[in-house]
Amino acid sequence: MRDKSFVRALRRALVRLRTRPTQTFGFALIGSAVALLTEVPDWIMYIERRGLDAYLRNKPSDMLAALVGGLVVTSALRMCTENGADLIRRPWKFLLLLSLGTASASIISWFVMIHIFSSNFQSIADVPLHDFVEIWLQALLWGGLVGWLFLLSLQHADAQQRLGLLLGRRALLARQLAKARLGTARAQIDPAMVAKVLTVVHARYRDDAPSAATLLDHLISYLRLAMNRVRVERPTLAAEATLIKGFVALREVEHGISLAFDVTHQDPHNTGAGARNGGQLFPMVRALVDEGIHTGAAVLQLTIACLPGRIDLRLRIPNGAISPERLAALALSLETLMPSAPAPIQLIDEPGASTYVVHDVFR
Repeated sequence: MRDKSFVRALRRALVRLRTRPTQTFGFALIGSAVALLTEVPDWIMYIERRGLDAYLRNKPSDMLAALVGGLVVTSALRMCTENGADLIRRPWKFLLLLSLGTASASIISWFVMIHIFSSNFQSIADVPLHDFVEIWLQALLWGGLVGWLFLLSLQHADAQQRLGLLLGRRALLARQLAKARLGTARAQIDPAMVAKVLTVVHARYRDDAPSAATLLDHLISYLRLAMNRVRVERPTLAAEATLIKGFVALREVEHGISLAFDVTHQDPHNTGAGARNGGQLFPMVRALVDEGIHTGAAVLQLTIACLPGRIDLRLRIPNGAISPERLAALALSLETLMPSAPAPIQLIDEPGASTYVVHDVFR
């Protein structure tokens, strides 16, 4: 069990080490360069005593040892943290890792200087203690400074990555919202109807430009109202009535019928129903009017009746009636808009006419 945990921890550490390797190597290079710059006075003294040739022969070993030590420190920090935040929140853990990492880096640096380059020592055991402690303290000082900056850089890079993901998700959600609004607008505006209306206007009013311009202005007004309706969560009765007027005018032009529309107020103070409007009035009107037009009637009468405590929708078809099959389909579609209504539509037979009533459309 312990072996499996160790293997998993080792795999996580290797994965972290493979993540952002350029950042790890860059801070190792910066740390080694800073450590070497502090030895500039010693370099000058060395050149004055032994000459430039001796300096150029021996100094590459110091540079390589410093770079290896920097890589050991930054790699150790990278393997022990995901984004640097945990070590920043726990400085004692950072100091512990820094002490162990710089000690290991000092040993490896001396190993590189002794066994890869020519050196005055035969093994690490021959290195004087004060030289080893001096290198370790120097690595501890600059490794701590550069290592802390390395952790801050990791935290910043992780925050930027998270911000990029959030911005990408926000853009995706905004695109989905725009598509949903476009679909809603298309469902309300009916582009095919608009195209048909434009065709009819062009055919009928080719020689009557003022009338055609008036109808086109009315169409533009209707489209603007329909688009504004999408942005309103609970449209008012007045806004719905204005939109329905534009819809009725367009249906008249499209089908060449007479469609009278009126809003009656038997209760002028009836504001409760309007406040409960969930936006189902316009879809109901559209479904009801389309069924009335399907009967072939040349005259239709649409009324929104504001009664005490409720608002009803009435469609009167003189000398015509909706077929039983289409009436059943209409009732099913209205039930989706009014699931709590036991009988969404009621037929009232009158001499020479049929009246269809939808009670309490703001239920």
